[in-house]
Amino acid sequence: MSLSKEEKRKLKKGYKDALKNQIVDVCIISDALVPKDLESKLLNEFRAIKLDPDVSRIAGTQGEIVVSQRSNAENKVYIMIRSVDEELIELLSKREKLMDADVSSLHGLSAAVLSSQAQLSEVNDLLLSATIRVFGRLFHGYFANAEAILDDWLSWSQDYIWPTMAEVSRVYDAESPDFGAVLRSNPDLVFKKPWWKLGKT
Repeated sequence: MSLSKEEKRKLKKGYKDALKNQIVDVCIISDALVPKDLESKLLNEFRAIKLDPDVSRIAGTQGEIVVSQRSNAENKVYIMIRSVDEELIELLSKREKLMDADVSSLHGLSAAVLSSQAQLSEVNDLLLSATIRVFGRLFHGYFANAEAILDDWLSWSQDYIWPTMAEVSRVYDAESPDFGAVLRSNPDLVFKKPWWKLGKT
């Protein structure tokens, strides 16, 4: 029995809604990654690429941080700092390895797990992409998504060619988001150097 047009429409809508609410997790691994003063380090690097999100540690925690839009805290990236243990090694071992080292050599290093509902809004997508870029700038290291783990930090963090996030166009997307348009629609996300620092490097 074939589905009616209405049933097909409902199935398609349900799939799209599920995709929007899906939480995207990626992992950045580095021996240079430490939670101390991480908020200020991240914020400085965000401002270097002309973004000004709120970066705050979750009260009472050592390594849990949220990067969010100042005017709408629902747009956010959750960051959890942890050690690479046997459980994480097992998960990473199942992914395609685009790296020279063996996955087991990462045991004991620090990892930042970044989580966001990236499909829910273009702001979330921008914040997640920018946070990945900032971690690459600060700590280099390894990157893992659902498919692969790789060690070319310039590539995975897209920290080349584009001086700010407004120019970034992700070459691996069929329809790359227009981050410039997202920033024009959300001016509170754009970092503006204070007037007394203008002209200074």
